[in-house]
Amino acid sequence: MDEEALVEALVADGSRLESAFRKETGQSWTTPPITAFDVELGQWQILFPLPGSMSRISAYDLLQKIIRTLGLNLTIDQIVLVKAADRGLRELRGSVSTYGPRHIGRQPPVEVAGRLFADPRILSVDPRTFEQQVSKALRRVLPGAQVMDERELNQRRKREKMDRLRHNWLFHNPARPDITVFSGNSVLLVEAKAPRRPLPASAVMASLGLLMYATRKWQEVRVAGMILVSALGFTSQVEAEFGLFEDFKLVSWDDEEGEILLGDAAHQLLR
Repeated sequence: MDEEALVEALVADGSRLESAFRKETGQSWTTPPITAFDVELGQWQILFPLPGSMSRISAYDLLQKIIRTLGLNLTIDQIVLVKAADRGLRELRGSVSTYGPRHIGRQPPVEVAGRLFADPRILSVDPRTFEQQVSKALRRVLPGAQVMDERELNQRRKREKMDRLRHNWLFHNPARPDITVFSGNSVLLVEAKAPRRPLPASAVMASLGLLMYATRKWQEVRVAGMILVSALGFTSQVEAEFGLFEDFKLVSWDDEEGEILLGDAAHQLLR
């Protein structure tokens, strides 16, 4: 794995760690955690603001627990606890750019907690990588179904011409689901979202609108429903307002049982 891929993995795992930590502590960040390059060590680290109500020992204990629970590919020595009021952390967070690790040195390093850091990266999950992760999970939990993302669906259309479905909304409407599951005469729509924070109601409404459109327009097959998968979960408002729909399932991937929850939701809709 090259350096860029390693950093992307660190950023994604760090994002899940941050989300779980916030849920456990109720912490609201003024300066959110970031990933940055430790100039002296020559390593990428996660700079984590220390909540004022927690000691360093209790914070590290909780972080270690979350890493084990979620099976993250992180070690505790990759995490640097920093005082939330640290001016260097705020300065580093404010200098975040799109430059990747191959451009180390474009910006001068910033001192944070007595160490020099450069090239900060916002903690987030790569959308394309997350979509592929969800697709692979669906293939595992639905071994008898056909699981295709939009690219694979377009390739199949060109290859087979899709005579039965070629005039359907799925091929002509630009608002297509991220992943489509074909099972018998049923179709399951799956949206895989990788937000930087728990998914808000506005994003959920957009996916719900896609399901309503598909149900009305697609007459040739049964639209079993939709699963909306969020890499960092959902706001409490979303869970309260949308959590009990029969044909619209919410799956929080930041839960340690994300794939199990995905499989349960898929089987409920397709039965």
